[in-house]
Amino acid sequence: MKQLCSAALVFLIAACAAKDDGFDEPMDARDETAEEELARHKRIADEVQKEAFLYGEKWADADLSVVRMNHRINSSQPPRVPKFTKAGFKKAKIPAQLWGQITDWFKSAKPEGSIHPESNIVGYLNNNNVPNEMVEISEFIRQQTFTVMGEVLREWIDPKVYAGSRELQGSACYGVRKYVRGNTLQRHVDRLDTHAISAILNVGQENVEVPWTLEIVDHQGINHSVTMEPGEMILYESARLVHGRPHPLKGDAYYNLFVHYRPKHGWDYR
Repeated sequence: MKQLCSAALVFLIAACAAKDDGFDEPMDARDETAEEELARHKRIADEVQKEAFLYGEKWADADLSVVRMNHRINSSQPPRVPKFTKAGFKKAKIPAQLWGQITDWFKSAKPEGSIHPESNIVGYLNNNNVPNEMVEISEFIRQQTFTVMGEVLREWIDPKVYAGSRELQGSACYGVRKYVRGNTLQRHVDRLDTHAISAILNVGQENVEVPWTLEIVDHQGINHSVTMEPGEMILYESARLVHGRPHPLKGDAYYNLFVHYRPKHGWDYR
């Protein structure tokens, strides 16, 4: 029995680590029915939930409750959220001026003692077992990021896909989160009311031995493993696309800055 369980675990790890395994093939030209879309998101949520148990995490009861809740949200929320773009995510370079401002600040921020432990994020980030840290950003960097990235995301929204107003309202800009060796982030969708469209900015990496992928499922149900280098960013529809970093970080540190927006007008989703 022990050998059988071990073999099953190896198979599960291999299946979930494969780029597209467990997720849908591209849809054909026809549109999905509502029932088909709901069924597809349920299948995605089922596969994502398995990832919480791949690496023997010591989840507390509160964590497990969130994992179960997250399954329900991953199943039910995406079909309710309008699309902004055809693909749902895009990797690009951080705009040069903003990147220069961030790097200048970041070089001085760490020695100034602005790093502190990040509070436990139950059921999502495994920092109850692998404590990570946060580097508090300056107000100048916060406002510059809101301004620059708001325009980048506004221009990215495709008016042929999203018929509403493209004027965006910044709702959150935080970090820089310092992930450390062994951290995982369970896949999820973000808050529907405030985190509709977002960006992840990679600020720095230390001794990363294996590229740490963001796993993200596009509008067609295709899973993508996206790598980042310092100075690169990922734009993504954060309330609709299931995303996270379920495989443990193999490196000393990985620094990300996050910024979130919602449409300023006509966004009445809860």
